[in-house]
Amino acid sequence: MQVQRLVESRGRLDAGDGFPEVEAELALWLSRQCAAYRRLDPGQQRLLADIGITAEEAANVRGGTRASQAVNEQVAAAGLWALDGMASARSFATAHGHLAVPSEYVHDGFALGRWLVEQRRQDRRHAQTTGGAWPRGGLLAELDPWWNPPWPYPWQRCYQQARKRWQKGQLKVPGPHHGGDEDEVTVWLRRQCARHDVLQPEQQNLLADIGITSAVARAVTDAGQNPACVDTGLAHARSYAAEHGHLAMAERTRHHGFALGRWLLRQRHRVADGRTDPARIAALNALDPHWNPPWPLAWQRAYHRARTATTSGNLTAAQGRWITTQTQLWDSLHPTQQELLAGLGAAPATEPVPTPTTTRRYPPGEGLPHARSYAAEHGHLAVSKHTRRHGFALGRWLIQQRRKARAGLLSARTLQELTLLDPWWNPPWPFAWQRKYHQHRTLHATGQPLPPELQRWARKQTTLYPQLHPHQQALLSTVDIRPDAPADEAPCVECDGKTSESDHIELFFPPCR
Repeated sequence: MQVQRLVESRGRLDAGDGFPEVEAELALWLSRQCAAYRRLDPGQQRLLADIGITAEEAANVRGGTRASQAVNEQVAAAGLWALDGMASARSFATAHGHLAVPSEYVHDGFALGRWLVEQRRQDRRHAQTTGGAWPRGGLLAELDPWWNPPWPYPWQRCYQQARKRWQKGQLKVPGPHHGGDEDEVTVWLRRQCARHDVLQPEQQNLLADIGITSAVARAVTDAGQNPACVDTGLAHARSYAAEHGHLAMAERTRHHGFALGRWLLRQRHRVADGRTDPARIAALNALDPHWNPPWPLAWQRAYHRARTATTSGNLTAAQGRWITTQTQLWDSLHPTQQELLAGLGAAPATEPVPTPTTTRRYPPGEGLPHARSYAAEHGHLAVSKHTRRHGFALGRWLIQQRRKARAGLLSARTLQELTLLDPWWNPPWPFAWQRKYHQHRTLHATGQPLPPELQRWARKQTTLYPQLHPHQQALLSTVDIRPDAPADEAPCVECDGKTSESDHIELFFPPCR
């Protein structure tokens, strides 16, 4: 675009002498295009022709002056690096059957690891900018279909270490762990067994190739259950909740010497990242359904202070003003916040909120118009991170807003509007569950048959229904998903042996499809 604007202002470019009328950085870029002219796509060649660079002009540049010599040397070096990289990759894949090497790996004197890191970066960039396949990526995929996997690259490297043992007949399925030292491969396999139901289908297939099937993973997980294991943080959370009736504490709060505030903050972050223990989530939900609210935690702490004061009859003037402010902002609050305030006897104010004359106005967030458009069409904002709306990366924008909301950095205007569009746009449970719910809800509303994975997901919700967050249960009731058994017959959330960890994991983290 810079070159095109330059052409519009100065006319066609003189390519014969290394673009003397163009600043050095653009001249270097143009010279590189000329040096690689024959390898460009026809469309790219046509774009260059529009600014005066034909095949003949490009050939002249390669023999011209100024930056041409330096450019030719750089292009030649890049070309040799690509050729050497492909040769090294082919040699390694022939010998080992894969390309999962560390970034610092050197093969026959060539920095293959660093080269592959660059190829993965270029492959991802090409997919994001063009949406098509990168030619060199196809060549590398012929050597190793998972050379650039959609999951974290360290997983693929660990898998290949386990596969190497399996090929030698030395891979052992992890047995019950009694606290002794285990090698890295065994520790990794045990972790994959515990997370098996949340792995992507392709990862599950790769594990099955080395003997770790779903049944084996469940057997390993069940054998590793330890009912006597004590969760220190959860024990202190129980004690605090019994004393105060909630878990809305400040980050610096210590309970009986234990940094409970920081521990709970870590649990909230782990829920957001999908990395926590589902049994622990269920236990915390039972102690305080709003321990991880979708609204700022400061609001929840202020609510509990007002609730305690109202119950004891010692409501201060400041707390009374806080309640009054909430009644004036009633329509902008989350429905559950409204329910909590109603329990204090509060109701929406009849008079509108006065607008301060000194309020500084900020422009709306760039994603809000696209969020409105998507919610109007689909009725929710449970989009994947790859979702684009009219060319805008809506999925990634919403991820940023959820992070800001959890950190208390999201503007009140954006928080209010997103909550009005979808009350559960930032749910207190893992976001993957919310997306799976909306997939089920959409098919249920239109009367379409459910695919097998959604049928399995729905059955799992009925089996472990009592362990869900109360609001998850309310959402499931809208699609006619109810518990199989009364709550008093349900398995204990403390993993008493009736429910395996893999069941818990699938409950909160439905398999990615």
